Amino acid sequence: MESLSLKEIAECLHTKINLDDNIQITEISTDTRNLPTGCLFLALRGKNFDGHDFVEQAISNGAVVAVTDSQIGNAPCLIVKDTGKALLDIANLYRSKFNIPVVAVTGSVGKTTTKELIACVLSEKFNTLKTEANLNNEIGMPKTLLKLNKTHDIAVLEMGMNHFEEIAHMSRSAEPTIAVITNIGFSHVENLGSQEGIKKAKLEILEGMQANAPLITSADDKLLASLKQELNRPVYTFSAQGNSADVFAEDIKEENGVTTFTICHGDKKLLAVLPAVGEHNVKNALSAYLVGILTGMQEHEIYAVLQNISLLVCDRILWKKTGRLLLQIVIMQVRIPCRQV
Repeated sequence: MESLSLKEIAECLHTKINLDDNIQITEISTDTRNLPTGCLFLALRGKNFDGHDFVEQAISNGAVVAVTDSQIGNAPCLIVKDTGKALLDIANLYRSKFNIPVVAVTGSVGKTTTKELIACVLSEKFNTLKTEANLNNEIGMPKTLLKLNKTHDIAVLEMGMNHFEEIAHMSRSAEPTIAVITNIGFSHVENLGSQEGIKKAKLEILEGMQANAPLITSADDKLLASLKQELNRPVYTFSAQGNSADVFAEDIKEENGVTTFTICHGDKKLLAVLPAVGEHNVKNALSAYLVGILTGMQEHEIYAVLQNISLLVCDRILWKKTGRLLLQIVIMQVRIPCRQV
């Protein structure tokens, strides 16, 4: 993390503190077990924990100041109404320091795999920051943003949710320049009411984006296919089932755990090879191709990746069986390691 002044942070949070405004904060921590000297400790409240219980310990262990929702003893505190929102606000302040593309990825299933494929493609040309594992909630996403540094050219952020407004909060914090929605399924339908509710929640990814920032989505998903007509912004589509999308796959062949297919984009055709099977992985690769194009990569650069794609990723597939929700982990084996930052 590059430094932020205490003055900047206090102004961002609309609060004050009686400390030297010029103090530089070079790390935001929410865990007293990992507390670098001179950091800011942000006290989060959760169902099973309360960071406020550890504020005084954090200060005694070297934290300069704490962000809290009430005064804790004699500890130096930046007092806010909601410390979770404060984390998102600080991440937004920090993101404003970097004039780089930010790709946001969401969807009911496949978003972690898609995020990994996109990061793999972009790493061919750019120093890429990405969400690690599936740390895609209102805590994990801003923490990823705070890992940006001046060497990064681009960031790929995964955004998950189980209620309305979660993705909206993350999008406003990250201000994506490109968004990807993989599909609309049934995950969390109990909280969102219907697939239309899930679609509405996923479209919150647009909340923090400029009006002309593009959305990439599936032409094969009946709830997403109409977004080109519904939205007043650039929408690019991909398809593994037809040729009506901006980018589509043809000649899909699966053999010995490997899928080969041709990516068709206008008058251009690109051979892709994936060390995995399944139409969903083809779609993930198509979305990664579109992100590469929209961030200025040349076809031959994307070709170099998709000819030798190498990825170790946990593809979480949720399905119902005998009334229980099971989690299957499918490991896609590596060939040549992608650069990871």
